[in-house]
Amino acid sequence: MKTENRVSEKAVKLAVLTEALATFAVLGILAVLLYVDHVYGWADWIGWMLWSILLFVFLSLPMSIYHTRLLYRNWEYGWNEEFLHMRKGRSQAEAVSNPNE
Repeated sequence: MKTENRVSEKAVKLAVLTEALATFAVLGILAVLLYVDHVYGWADWIGWMLWSILLFVFLSLPMSIYHTRLLYRNWEYGWNEEFLHMRKGRSQAEAVSNPNE
């Protein structure tokens, strides 16, 4: 490989922001569904499922942000005339993709 680089800190910040925005979008959709459940009196099991999903999303938010930071911290890339090389972690094999295919 000619060049070996780490993924930029800006990419990490963007990935964390994207993950947080996606989570807040899901929270917004769940809030609307819970409101509609309250107004129209859907079956009880639907309300329980919505509350369970809401709890899961709240509990997984910190872990998803940490996972995103950890994932991007361990990615490296490099390139030469023929291939783009992506390396994930220290002990994992190198994945190689050909941009011409």
